Amino acid sequence: MYRPSLYLAAAAVLGATASWHSASAQSPRIALVNLPTGNPKFLSTFQEFARSEGLELVRNPTSTDSISVVVNVREPVSAGVAAWVRSGGFLITEMSGLREAAAAGLLDVKDVSCALVATNTAITFTSTGKSLGLDSGLTDPYRDGEASEFFCNGELRSAGIEVLGTRPGATPGADPIPAILGAKVGAGYVLAYGFDWGDGFVLNSEQSKRLIHNALSLWRSGSLNGTKRAPR
Repeated sequence: MYRPSLYLAAAAVLGATASWHSASAQSPRIALVNLPTGNPKFLSTFQEFARSEGLELVRNPTSTDSISVVVNVREPVSAGVAAWVRSGGFLITEMSGLREAAAAGLLDVKDVSCALVATNTAITFTSTGKSLGLDSGLTDPYRDGEASEFFCNGELRSAGIEVLGTRPGATPGADPIPAILGAKVGAGYVLAYGFDWGDGFVLNSEQSKRLIHNALSLWRSGSLNGTKRAPR
């Protein structure tokens, strides 16, 4: 597990709501804001990944940038990003990004806590998660060494939140615990991976890349009514 202070934060933290709007007719852009101590391996791997997905990686975007997708790795969600999501943006989170999305009012989840569970913890996609294609090309159950060991979860308080993946309960026979959540928020969507998949990009894991590829495929598919899509 890599310390959060060494991470590249993949969240748009510009404060002005007007800074965030839909993608233009040009290349779709994925927003990443780099912390001064951001992990260079994460950045280089994610840059290569974004390029392979046909996305332009935008670091430290200005107010004139058109954003298609925002990825949040353990960073607060600004008011501008929250408004952008509600207007039709697609937000993907990693680990405590779930907590930050809840704090910003994008997920109705209470008392979110994050902790080490176990290295290589298994994550089982629910039937809903599978119907969205989130499991495509992944092991069943999904597990990825150090990139599936820290988890965040809390009390789900809205029927509008879908559980897309779970991890085993704390004791044998206990109910599974949500690990992946999805929710329509206004005209947009939040896909919250409540575990440390970002470590997989530091480790250059094909599993982690496929996980986020599937998330982007969902965004591109048009199956989430109302959310903005990549330019055709």
